[in-house]
Amino acid sequence: MNASLKRFSIADFVYLSGLFVMLISQYLTVITNIKFIGAALCLIYLLLSGNINFDKKYYRWILSFNVLFLLSFLWSPNVKVSAIVFFSHLIPYYLLTFATIKYFSSYQKLDTICFAVFVSGLILIAYVANNMDEFVLGERFGSDLNDDPEERAWNVNSIGMCFSYSIFAGFFLFNKKNVGLIRKALFISSFILMGFAALLTGSRKVLLMLVIPIFYFSYNRFKKHFLLGLVLLLVLVGAGYYLIMNVEALYTTIGQRTEDMFAVLSGNGTGYEDNSRQLLALKGLEWWQDNPILGVGINCFKELSNVDPLFRGKHWYAHNNYVELLVDVGVVGFFLYYRGVYYLLRESLKKKSNAMSFVFIMTIMVLVLDTGNVSYYDMRVQLLIVILFGILRLEKKKNLIKSYEAS
Repeated sequence: MNASLKRFSIADFVYLSGLFVMLISQYLTVITNIKFIGAALCLIYLLLSGNINFDKKYYRWILSFNVLFLLSFLWSPNVKVSAIVFFSHLIPYYLLTFATIKYFSSYQKLDTICFAVFVSGLILIAYVANNMDEFVLGERFGSDLNDDPEERAWNVNSIGMCFSYSIFAGFFLFNKKNVGLIRKALFISSFILMGFAALLTGSRKVLLMLVIPIFYFSYNRFKKHFLLGLVLLLVLVGAGYYLIMNVEALYTTIGQRTEDMFAVLSGNGTGYEDNSRQLLALKGLEWWQDNPILGVGINCFKELSNVDPLFRGKHWYAHNNYVELLVDVGVVGFFLYYRGVYYLLRESLKKKSNAMSFVFIMTIMVLVLDTGNVSYYDMRVQLLIVILFGILRLEKKKNLIKSYEAS
């Protein structure tokens, strides 16, 4: 083995170690600062792997809004709160995404990334099940972890989202041509296990994460037989709806919360959680009007909510990425952040292929989920976004090669 190959093999191992540590860092809080260990491994990978081939679009995008994030310290009402999210969350996550865009030089490398994400979901099931006191019918899967002060950074919605990302990663591997029957059976068993666990968390975002891609990819597969595809979709949706509304374990966790969501959308909501989220969004839009251009400072939505009579003492964030960004960094920050997401959407529509379809639907999913999630400092969302940038880069490179060969 020559020195160059040996160096890069070691570098790849370091990256994958860093990725895996970052993926499990959210729930292995018993190991202090494990997230920073993962970030350090990603930094070491960047140093070991030689010259960085910059993805200009991605780096320019990241740089543009993070410069504003840093500048917002100057007018932040609480610099400590702003610094915490920037240095404790964003910096480690960007070390991961920078390492990922460097590592992701082929679709074979993407397979490895997806495998790490998939396995992390299986570990999460074992971890939650092992640390729960006892699963009680009607309780959300993993809810009693919130009572443990060592698990205070972890919540059931996050658990459900992690399962969903792991299912996506596994589904990507499942569709490979060289997957044998035994491995397919193992994948299907894992999908059922993680899917059921995800629904038991009661996270409605999980439903969106599972339903939106299923609809889109089913349409792509059956568009030549539209009526057959439509019938299959209706049967699938009907069966899913029947299960969550009639199986008690599912109804008391996800079914009832889905009913509450529809009630809110129709203006008849009475649930405390849904109404409080509505009020947070409405209040956020009021606060934004006081500082519409540059906002009040990164991560300071919770500072405003903490002194508002309705939410005093709770330090609540917006539960909505659009509102959170508008309040924190104004129209300028909002535009700079979503400019990158818009780029993914625009480029994915330029050429029809399975890869571009994947980029398109995943970008749509991010935009939809942002109505109920603050994603700009969500590690898994940022990892997904950088993977989408990487896919675009590979597809453009492939098209350039085809154009050159054709000429």
